[in-house]
Amino acid sequence: MATNTRDLWAKRVERWKDSGLTAKEFAAEMGINPQTLAYWRWRLKAEEAEKPTKKAGRKKHAPVEEPPSAPADCANGAVPAVLPRPVRPPCAGLSASALCRAAGCYGPGHG
Repeated sequence: MATNTRDLWAKRVERWKDSGLTAKEFAAEMGINPQTLAYWRWRLKAEEAEKPTKKAGRKKHAPVEEPPSAPADCANGAVPAVLPRPVRPPCAGLSASALCRAAGCYGPGHG
């Protein structure tokens, strides 16, 4: 016997799928509302979609290394990074001074 409402409906939906009947036909045989049956099919499917898969749990990140010596431009506390491949930022067309203004790098040597 089902221990809670979700389990009860999961079993009903499974029996419905196996029956080959329409929701209306199956619901009539079981004495339940066909819209409620369809709702539970949707809800159970949504719950399955939300479960993380083994592959989704593992995220690969590019290794980030600190360069041997920080450039003089990083005196304001900026942290330089060296990536394993060239990366073109979405703001690649901006001048250095415009980029610094956008990032809030105000002070000597920053546009």
